[in-house]
Amino acid sequence: MPVTPTGFEGPALKALEFAAKPVAAKLRDAKQRKTDDVERSIDYLEAAREAIKGLELEAQAILSQAMVSNLGDQREVAALRGRLEAMLQEDRMRPLLIQAVEGADQATRQLRDQIRSRFA
Repeated sequence: MPVTPTGFEGPALKALEFAAKPVAAKLRDAKQRKTDDVERSIDYLEAAREAIKGLELEAQAILSQAMVSNLGDQREVAALRGRLEAMLQEDRMRPLLIQAVEGADQATRQLRDQIRSRFA
């Protein structure tokens, strides 16, 4: 099995699949925190950062694959097109990024409300 430009073996393990694991873990951590709004905010922000990195990694990997692909070989063109379609259609990372941003917004509002109530 050839090594893709991302360094992963085979087409099954794409950059987004690899990057989604730490994002999901940070979201789980953030959702489990009940009392520490600062730490929860940090978890959500770290999840968002990892999601953005995952999207960037996949875009870079697709560009790298395009650079080394033989465009005269229909199989390579089909593989590249499939990867592009997967990134655009499967939408694995964007929902995680949205959860992270919404969670960070909610945690920030709660923290702001707590601060205002203490100093009002």
